[in-house]
Amino acid sequence: MTFFSRKRNAATPDERPRISSREVNSGLRAIVWPTLREQGFLDRTQRVAWKDFPDCVAVVDFWSFNSYTAGTMGVTTFSFQVNLGIRPLCSSRGLEHVKVKDGKLRPREPECDLRRVLWKSISQPETEKPYVWFVREDGSNLREVVEDACEVLLTTGMDWIDEFAHLARILNFAENEPEEWDERGTTLIGTWGPGRLGSPARADLIADIEAARRS
Repeated sequence: MTFFSRKRNAATPDERPRISSREVNSGLRAIVWPTLREQGFLDRTQRVAWKDFPDCVAVVDFWSFNSYTAGTMGVTTFSFQVNLGIRPLCSSRGLEHVKVKDGKLRPREPECDLRRVLWKSISQPETEKPYVWFVREDGSNLREVVEDACEVLLTTGMDWIDEFAHLARILNFAENEPEEWDERGTTLIGTWGPGRLGSPARADLIADIEAARRS
């Protein structure tokens, strides 16, 4: 089964075929979303899915790049990151702007209090960025890329979501654990979102969780 089509420009028959974001969406629909649904992500759009827990909501976001960002990064606009987020239901941060659907919070990944960017497990000479799944313009590696992203989601991604889908764990991180950067402090390698230890954002999150646990 193929989930993308290849088209040639009639005026330039030797030009390599190009795909569009529709083919990437089709790949996600064929491979990723059925798998995530089995994991409890019952609500989704073309690129974002949500899972409801008793005290929070988890977000999976296949984040693509506009032409400017793709150009500065040296990747195609069809390439993507896989971003994760956890937002406690008690969080007051920007709550007035968070979408609600059928009575349930549906935050965007940037609206989450804890966040993580996944890293691919395949080697791609087209880019040195470990968190970018590079999709070639002709789509020749699209299945490989989507399958790898799905596998990483099912392992590293689900482990992270299951770990942080509890107020006690979120509170411990907010109170005691720094955001996870590499040794140079230039690349995120793990959990992040509320800023440095002692930041106002952490203080607000701690206060929200403590209030929720008292109620």
